[in-house]
Amino acid sequence: MPNWCSNSIAFYQGDGGSDRLAGFYADINRTYGLLRGGKPKHAESPDWAGHFLKDHGVDVENLYTRGFLEYYEIEETHVRIDMETAWGPIPELYTEMAKVYDLKFVYCASEPGSEVYVNTDKEGRFFADRYMLDSFSVKDLEIDKKALSQYGEALKKIEDESQYFDSLEDLLEFFADFNFGATDFAGLKEKLGELDVKIYEYEGEENAA
Repeated sequence: MPNWCSNSIAFYQGDGGSDRLAGFYADINRTYGLLRGGKPKHAESPDWAGHFLKDHGVDVENLYTRGFLEYYEIEETHVRIDMETAWGPIPELYTEMAKVYDLKFVYCASEPGSEVYVNTDKEGRFFADRYMLDSFSVKDLEIDKKALSQYGEALKKIEDESQYFDSLEDLLEFFADFNFGATDFAGLKEKLGELDVKIYEYEGEENAA
């Protein structure tokens, strides 16, 4: 069984327009109608990511397409598609999808098992997340009694749900009360690692489109 990577891809027009987005969305909807309560075009694995390309005559034999659509929507400036892919993001697949309608794209992806965190949206137009505090339970942390006595109550206030941050400043401010003295991501990660708490920085791979 693979580790599954969660991807959100924003397809948009490089000229800032929206005329091609409607056609792109309509084609996505025709192929994956089941996701919108309609009848899917393909009976077998109707949510398979490769269906859209095959419907447009793209040869996918040598293209890695192990992914499945989970959600899609159209906004004024872009079409967002969420999909699960095996092991990591598949920018080559998104590139071929974008080519069909001469679109560009950025994506945000996470695969915790292999600690893969990617956000190619440098400007934060569609995906603003830059850092993530992984969810945890204080009772499950492997820390000594001294550290638990010093930081236990503060950790209990932030346990359970993962939290996301748009900037390093916001991340450092979030942990200001811990008095770690950390001034950068590496320093904060080291301090939190001593408490068995994990934080991640989204990498900014170049957009393949």
